[in-house]
Amino acid sequence: VAAMNPPSDDFVVTDLADEALKSRFVHLKLDPTISEFTAFHGETSDVSAFIRENPGMLRKTKDFELFNTLSPCDRSYTHIQRLLDSGIDEDIRTEVIMGMIGTEAAMSLSSMTHL
Repeated sequence: VAAMNPPSDDFVVTDLADEALKSRFVHLKLDPTISEFTAFHGETSDVSAFIRENPGMLRKTKDFELFNTLSPCDRSYTHIQRLLDSGIDEDIRTEVIMGMIGTEAAMSLSSMTHL
């Protein structure tokens, strides 16, 4: 498991332009709801109470489309086939595949294979 911030004016990040490196990861954008955030921190915690009263203070958001920075490669499709063979839950399958090969390729694959 690895975590990173998106490239933006708010973060100093190492550019992951190396397609071979990017293809070794599943890229997911995590954006918890207020309910998910407060459940994680405990419904009665001071932080949860503050965020429920001030939901705009949870995070600053900027437009960044993670999945448009990904492109498919041979390795990615090999991993996708293994993932499909494993019986991945349908609720998360498309998002995980998008995190491997990007939105355009994932949607095309999904429509051809009826994922």
